[in-house]
Amino acid sequence: MELIGLARPYAKAIFSLADNSQELAAWGKVFSALVQITTDAQVVSYIKQPQLNSQEKAASIIGLAGDLLNPQAKNLINVLAANKRLLLVPHIAQVFEQLCDNASNSAQAVITSAHQLEQKQLDDLEQQLKNLFAKENISITPSIDKDLLGGVVVKVGDLIIDNSVRGRIAQLRKQIDS
Repeated sequence: MELIGLARPYAKAIFSLADNSQELAAWGKVFSALVQITTDAQVVSYIKQPQLNSQEKAASIIGLAGDLLNPQAKNLINVLAANKRLLLVPHIAQVFEQLCDNASNSAQAVITSAHQLEQKQLDDLEQQLKNLFAKENISITPSIDKDLLGGVVVKVGDLIIDNSVRGRIAQLRKQIDS
């Protein structure tokens, strides 16, 4: 994904800074606030206004965040604004979270199914994912998409494992068309 590629150097730099200063949790909170701000429709529209300069955009984001930003976070916003990358904040946060997960030998998984899974099924999937990804901890977020028809789609970081009926039908269609 192109935006993740652009976000990765920023996330790695912040992760290194936060890890060295033992402030990973604090930066997690910073990113949580910044994602809320930079994904707001009005803020996105404001950021996209070409007549505004980067300092005005950065000052607005910093002002909206208030006391939640430390000096390094303010500097990050200024750098992102100067490079016309403010809309990358959600992607930077995503990569930062993945880096934190890797450092703590854990991962986040979103499991989408056609119907609500029972706890035993979720526990079994969690154990399978722990083995597959060699992680001590897997945090599962269940999701429902009735269009899947059956099976599950598992998303861990950038990896998607589509074991749904809809996915299998799409694969068959693709094989038939080839």
